[in-house]
Amino acid sequence: MEARGGVLTAGCVALVALLVFCVPGCSNKAAEAKYEKLNALRINLYDVALLIHNFQADSGRVFTDFSENGYGGLFAGGVRGQQLGSFPVNPYTGKEMTPADFHVFRYATEQDAYDQSVGGPNDLMTGQPGSIGFGYYAPPGAAGPTRWTLVGIDADGRSYRAKDSTGKAVIVVYHD
Repeated sequence: MEARGGVLTAGCVALVALLVFCVPGCSNKAAEAKYEKLNALRINLYDVALLIHNFQADSGRVFTDFSENGYGGLFAGGVRGQQLGSFPVNPYTGKEMTPADFHVFRYATEQDAYDQSVGGPNDLMTGQPGSIGFGYYAPPGAAGPTRWTLVGIDADGRSYRAKDSTGKAVIVVYHD
């Protein structure tokens, strides 16, 4: 009788495993797809931040636009002042982004660029999922911006959020 109980238990475990891993809809495909899109958004933010960092390191300046005269010409295949490069692909639409997918805004204070609080200056972004906010701070009398931040727009059309080490929601930002 004991052998039958063990076989029955093993059979039940195998059946559950089969249902979870093999039957469509039993695994959490929606959560996996959401994660993949958020991961692609983070990669886009990182790639754009790297482009801005490199330009800033080479020139000592920060642009505030993504046209061919600004950062747009610095993307792969572009020529600054003449031709847009290849922009990142929006993970929510599957289409290459355009300069219109970058929402430029100005901060009132330098500290605003680093604020990750929900309801703070980087939580004012709304727009098409996958687009990117580009905030900058230019001190009074300065020739141009001195600080900048990138904010991604999530599937809900709001600033992308994550949990910090304490479990508190924060706005994800990439900055100088």
